[in-house]
Parts: sequence; structure tokens; C-alpha cells
Amino acid sequence: MKKLGLILVSALVLASCGQGAKNAEKERQDSIRIADSLARVQFVADSIAAAERAQFVADSIAKAEADAAALKTGKKPAVKPTVKEEVKVVEPVKETPKTPAEQKAAAAAAAKEASQQALTPAQAKAAAAAAAKEANK
Repeated sequence: MKKLGLILVSALVLASCGQGAKNAEKERQDSIRIADSLARVQFVADSIAAAERAQFVADSIAKAEADAAALKTGKKPAVKPTVKEEVKVVEPVKETPKTPAEQKAAAAAAAKEASQQALTPAQAKAAAAAAAKEANK
């Protein structure tokens, strides 16, 4: 009986160790595959950056040659003007309520919106009071 138990235990140990080796090999292959994918992505990113640098250099050389040719002929070198556009944010105009009922409704709506945006009850109360005061102006 002891021999049978010993055989079963040794069979279990061997069976469990065999799976660990298979899993380790699978994990190793997955690591290699992931590393290869990352290397491929990095290679593509480096290639794009190198192409952009090469294009910049080519543009700079072409501009320098055009400027040199312009100077030889006595013309002024072409300069591209830089235009900066300013974007102005226009806030919507709030219509002030005219009747007391409209003022009350606007104050309630502003208080509700302010309390929804607050993080704590104290902030909600303060925001609601400020919104009501602003609505009554």
C-alpha cells in the first residue's frame, strides 16, 4: 500500500512539473513576440521621424539655394510671412429675466446647476447662494 501511495505521489509531482515547463516556454515565446512588436513600432516611429528630418533638411537646402540665386540676380530673397491668428472666445449673452417670476425661476435653475457641479454640500450651498445672487442682479 505504501508503494502504491509513493508511486501516485511521484506521478503527481512529475505531472505538475511538466506543465510548469510548458507554461514557462509559452511565457518566453509571448515575451519575445511582445518585444518584437514593440521593436517594430519603435522602428516605424524612428523611420517617420527620420523622414521628417530629411524633408526639413531638403526644404532648408532648397530655400537656401533659392535665396542664393535671388541674391545673384539682385532680387530680394523671398520671405514667408508668419501669420498668427487670434481666436476670441465669445461667451453667450445671458438674458436677464424681467418679471419676478422669471427671476425666481432663473435663480432656481442657476442654484440647481451650481449645486450639481459642487463636490461637497458646503460648496453646493455656497454655489447656490452665489448663483441666486447673480441671477437677481
